[in-house]
Amino acid sequence: MLLMYISLLANASTTSHMVFTIMFTAGRVFHTFSYELKLQPHRAIGWFAAFVAMIGFGVIAIMGVMKI
Repeated sequence: MLLMYISLLANASTTSHMVFTIMFTAGRVFHTFSYELKLQPHRAIGWFAAFVAMIGFGVIAIMGVMKI
């Protein structure tokens, strides 16, 4: 969530930040429900979706800092 906040402050793209925020939140919620219901492949998919969103936050933070 710290990376989410940093990418928000870098202010590269509002639309992509919103998409990655929704993707991160949905992935973490899906991971939590899958963990509770003991659904192993689904849990990994939720974790991976949140991980991809974190990579996206890093990319848009770097783009914002470098003004690309």
